[in-house]
Amino acid sequence: MVDRRRFLALVGAALAAQACGTAVRTGTTPAETASGDDLDAIADAITSGGPPPDGIPPIEKPQYVSAAEGSKQWKDDTVVEGVLIDGQPRAYPRAITVWHEIVNETTGGKPVSITYCPLTGSALVFSGELGDGRTTTFGTSGKLYNSNLVMYDRATKSLWPQLLGVAVSGERKGQRLRELPLAVTTTFGRWKARYPETLVLSKETGHIRTYGLWPYGDYDTSSGTIFPVTPTDERFHPKKVVVGVRAGGEALAIPKQEFASRRVANVELGGTGLVALHDGALDTVRVFTRATSKGEVRFALRGDAVVDEETGSRWSPEGRATAGELANAALERVNAYDVMWFAWFGFNPRTKVLS
Repeated sequence: MVDRRRFLALVGAALAAQACGTAVRTGTTPAETASGDDLDAIADAITSGGPPPDGIPPIEKPQYVSAAEGSKQWKDDTVVEGVLIDGQPRAYPRAITVWHEIVNETTGGKPVSITYCPLTGSALVFSGELGDGRTTTFGTSGKLYNSNLVMYDRATKSLWPQLLGVAVSGERKGQRLRELPLAVTTTFGRWKARYPETLVLSKETGHIRTYGLWPYGDYDTSSGTIFPVTPTDERFHPKKVVVGVRAGGEALAIPKQEFASRRVANVELGGTGLVALHDGALDTVRVFTRATSKGEVRFALRGDAVVDEETGSRWSPEGRATAGELANAALERVNAYDVMWFAWFGFNPRTKVLS
């Protein structure tokens, strides 16, 4: 496992003391249904990770280069978050975001934040529009909860654990951020093959960092975590990648590697009919509601194609009907993202697991 002191020295030299870490989680309430008492317990368990607020500096004015220029900087197997912002594909290399954790952007003239926690392997996109219409950007608080990034909003200084998405302290306590299902985790080569017009986050961030140097060593494959985590579950290797989905107060984990051969699954979660679809070209999993103009449908493989059983229409991995009675119809996407098993279980101890 990575030498934490080595990492602190690396980041301290760059004025960014560390990336996200952990405090012990004692609650057992799923993230989506956390009560006030649960939030108080979480807030009490948050600890300092070392750096001051924004000691791990977010990227505030992201600059981009073309796919051709990006190809000179990054190998095809570089892991990226692929995001469609206002219809424009953009790639965010983890070799950059590991040093910053938050990229503050805009879509439709309103702020959005692309967030990544290296210690839980989770990338989520949040709207910066708060419940009362105020807008904000997010920073790194320097605080930690159960090995997961704790953000703060600059409008009220409330604290938001990334995998919870709910403010646990401050003026916004109890309010939920709006997760935007815009991102997929894939590789640069796969992303630019799908979207040759993609833009790529530039290394010109305004900060001096050793982009391309991974500060966590073998952390992603080792069985240990840098800080203690609870609760835990031994059904999978702690760092196994699952796709996490929440709906209606319930949580589901989809083992990502195994799902690649299955390709499609109909599930019920929190009273909502969902379908999970594997995109082989990007090696990613997307989740959608099954509601259509023909009512709720079910999906299946027919040969090499994904079709709905009610009309026989053919569907793409992006949730759009490409042929048949429902041609050009689009399913509503539900946020689903890659995350390490230990972290997903830690925040959602009553999670279901797709079998």
